Amino acid sequence: MAGEKILVVDDEKIIRDTFVAAFDEYRIIPVASGQEALNILNRPNDIDLIILDMMMPGLTGTELLREIKRINPNYKVIVLTGYSSKDVVIEASRVGADEFIEKPFDIKQTLKIIKRLLDRKNNSSK
Repeated sequence: MAGEKILVVDDEKIIRDTFVAAFDEYRIIPVASGQEALNILNRPNDIDLIILDMMMPGLTGTELLREIKRINPNYKVIVLTGYSSKDVVIEASRVGADEFIEKPFDIKQTLKIIKRLLDRKNNSSK
């Protein structure tokens, strides 16, 4: 199903802009902070997937991920990180991340991951 809404949470404007430009078959909602993301997620919405950076000022990716899963444990979440240490991956997995993408990310590989998670979400909701 094309046109799914993807919330992209990253403090780097170039990353948000890249998602908007590269994944135009989706409705990308770019936000620069965890608080902006929570403002959207705490209201009724139809977000299909969340992509979030682990290292942001203010609310960290791990803190935001915990809040996302508290709001709705069924949200599919891809963690985006420039710091691919094992500790980051383990912590994010424990909190409920579905997938991981390392910065700088490969657009084709990222698209495959997005499609796989959206297919999984769409098939589980039938």
